[in-house]
Amino acid sequence: MYSLCCALRFSNQDYASFFNRNLLNTIEFSDDKQLSKENINSRITGNAVQYLTKFLITRDKEKAFFIPLLGAERCNKIDEARMRLDNIVGLDDKSIKDACRLAGYELCYKINPKYGENNYKIRPDEKTVSNIRIMVNRSLYVLRKYGPVLLDDIAFNGAFTNKVNSASGDYLTPEGFWNFANTLDRADNLDILQLLSHWIMGLHSVHKNKFKNVKYLVIFSPRLNKLYYIEVDKIGQNTISSISKRIIGYNK
Repeated sequence: MYSLCCALRFSNQDYASFFNRNLLNTIEFSDDKQLSKENINSRITGNAVQYLTKFLITRDKEKAFFIPLLGAERCNKIDEARMRLDNIVGLDDKSIKDACRLAGYELCYKINPKYGENNYKIRPDEKTVSNIRIMVNRSLYVLRKYGPVLLDDIAFNGAFTNKVNSASGDYLTPEGFWNFANTLDRADNLDILQLLSHWIMGLHSVHKNKFKNVKYLVIFSPRLNKLYYIEVDKIGQNTISSISKRIIGYNK
């Protein structure tokens, strides 16, 4: 069994064969902000944006930074991690810098504890801090515009199969299911297939009654300040059946 992400990557499928990309609509927002070149890895920047957004939406730091804290435990840096967590109060420079250092611990959890040895090298400069602040504010704007947020860090309990045993979605609002992507370009076919798979799993999960109200499947890129969405009513039954059987492993 695999996580959904691994199941998709190991499926040896042509991602584009599952759906019609013409169903994807785009909304581009404008805040007159330009992002500058960053001095740290874009994955760490993106994770910091994700964690800070979840903290400011839920006001629950422990929940928002849960994965980095697990990573810090794996590499024996939990005391330092909790000190940095205590420093995070909003979008001031210090909060953002400490969020980046915490985001680095995710690699300790997901890849190898040895990544913790280089965590001290994560030192975002002024332009990187500014970029993160801009991207978090963009994320907060769309979630408040189309919200409120009903669920976050959706685990899809009750939806797993003998092919997929874990998955995590970002947000559920009254009419939308959302995944956030730190994409440098348009939403790619893997992003879209993962979004569709998450939605189908949501309909089989303990949250199925809430997912039945979803009208839009959304990918938001705070880096591009673009929202990509698919109208649920336009997704064909063949698409749903194909993903259900070939990717997730549902028999019906």
